[in-house]
Amino acid sequence: MRWLKANLPYALAAIGFACIALLLTHAYQILEFDTDEGINLMKALLYSQGFSLYTEIWNDQPPLFTVLLAGWFNLVGQSVFSGRLLVVLFSIVLLWSFYQIIVVTLGKTPARVSTFLLVISWLYIRLSVSVMIGLPSLSVALLSLYLLILYQQRRDRRFLIMSAVLLALSLHIKLITAFFVPIFVLYLGSSNGFLYRAASGDELSGKTSVKSSDLIQPILLWIFSISITYGLVGLVLNSFYPEQIVQIHFGERAKVVVQNYADLRYLLTLLGQDANYVWLGVLGGIAAGVLRQREGLLPIAWFTIAFLLLATHNPVWYHHYLFLSVPLVWLSAYAIAIAVPFFRQKSWRLHQSWKQMSKLGFSGLVGVFVILTVVGTPDRLTRPINDVPIDDRRVAELVGQYRHQTHWVLTDRPVYAFAAGLPVPPEIAVMSRKRFNSGALTFDDLLTVLQTYQPEQIVLAKYINRIKAYDPLRKYINQNYVKTYRNKDNQIEHYLSKTIAAPLNELP
Repeated sequence: MRWLKANLPYALAAIGFACIALLLTHAYQILEFDTDEGINLMKALLYSQGFSLYTEIWNDQPPLFTVLLAGWFNLVGQSVFSGRLLVVLFSIVLLWSFYQIIVVTLGKTPARVSTFLLVISWLYIRLSVSVMIGLPSLSVALLSLYLLILYQQRRDRRFLIMSAVLLALSLHIKLITAFFVPIFVLYLGSSNGFLYRAASGDELSGKTSVKSSDLIQPILLWIFSISITYGLVGLVLNSFYPEQIVQIHFGERAKVVVQNYADLRYLLTLLGQDANYVWLGVLGGIAAGVLRQREGLLPIAWFTIAFLLLATHNPVWYHHYLFLSVPLVWLSAYAIAIAVPFFRQKSWRLHQSWKQMSKLGFSGLVGVFVILTVVGTPDRLTRPINDVPIDDRRVAELVGQYRHQTHWVLTDRPVYAFAAGLPVPPEIAVMSRKRFNSGALTFDDLLTVLQTYQPEQIVLAKYINRIKAYDPLRKYINQNYVKTYRNKDNQIEHYLSKTIAAPLNELP
């Protein structure tokens, strides 16, 4: 009963967040927030039908999320909405881990305020309902970090081992979290120094001496645990295919500049969407230095490394912003940890000393930026982003209408096939710009897939102009398929095989 009473607020908050996120984004209605959603959903569908990742399903990402999503579909049913529910659960884990980290290092009030700021930050709710792998990977990494902090406070090796296991699992969702490895190792190896803990407004400090062996042994145990876990999971999931998972992202041909997404200016544009968070992060960095808390170096190192990595990465996508917003909000918690106790003092208005006035100015700035952030929430949550895919319900209806006569669908938007419960050829489940640019997929390959699988339906959308510009593909489609639909902007076309459809008039 005591356990239920203690955890009931968390359960209610989780349910409330899930409902708000799903309702605000209309996640139950919108077919696709990002084309990556369709790719991830289709990979899970194919995997659940017995196709193997990497050997049959071409896949440029680690396998764990696909495996989890396929298992989730077996439990709750296969649909776009059920896939989004799984990501919402990962988001709840992320928020809970974030909250607990702030609680154990700074106290409950900074944790409550900063967690709320994270929820209302640009794109957080949107990414919480998108079937993409960045947020799930980060949520597991953040839970790993929470356990690592608990280890440093309690010296219980179970926390250390579980932290390593979880970060290994995070890497099997998305390799981007690899930058946490050096941060975690440095955190483990740092001397205790001054330990501060703000709980209920109180600060506790003390010096401790640490033997070198006490520093080295935890590092070695953590590295051993993450290595063994990563290797075992990789063997079980058969995921050691560097030519697909690694080389595709770093090959020279993959580094083709993508307009508007490949430079430092775009990264700064992303940060500009949450300008108040940047200022709160700066104030938080100052506050972390004042508090001299070792954990304060974690968000500073996180933001710095992530920013440098993204600044040199090509291309940068909007969903990468999550790896910058979380450490910024974490830093803001340090600013809040100084401002809140200051304003709680009954006599804060009476003292006119320089020290008191500087605290007043600092705390006032924190208060102003927090208020501006909260006031700007409606605009931030409704602010559009680039590259939102067109949802054409007519295409979805056509694919579903002929699903009983269809074995395969060839499409560069696999969400249309997934919504009808139909597979795409596993070789082209991932039809991405990076894959085309790297040469891992060519139009000759597409023609071979067409000839091999002879799909009964074709939907061209994302790469319609490039595909139709290739003469052999266009001729093969015209000879063997009937165009049944083209949208008014000529951005989506649907075709039926002549084996199941009599010639139909082209629809407007």
